[in-house]
Amino acid sequence: MNYKLLAKSSFSMGSSAIFIDYSGLENTPMAYEMLDGLKPGFNSIHDLRFTHRLKNGLEFSFQYQLRTNNKNRPVHTGGVEARMVLMAWCEFDISHMLHYVGSCVKPFGHGEQAI
Repeated sequence: MNYKLLAKSSFSMGSSAIFIDYSGLENTPMAYEMLDGLKPGFNSIHDLRFTHRLKNGLEFSFQYQLRTNNKNRPVHTGGVEARMVLMAWCEFDISHMLHYVGSCVKPFGHGEQAI
């Protein structure tokens, strides 16, 4: 589920229920990779994510994940991410089906051709 709070903010959340039928050894590197860190039996994964973009192109994301299963205690993980979003304005002219001409102008330039 995604929800756009404002023009520059968004909130998303999701849930998954997974049942794994596995009878091999659980604590080997190959089993961990095959099971994607989950355990045999019922597993659930819940995700929350909030993203906000500032005027200068800086974007912040906050994420939280909860993993539960019927054998171990819940696993809580979270993270914070900061990104700089760089934008270029592009003009495209598709004059023929097989011929493509594109030109991009740098956002700080005055008619400079990047391509």
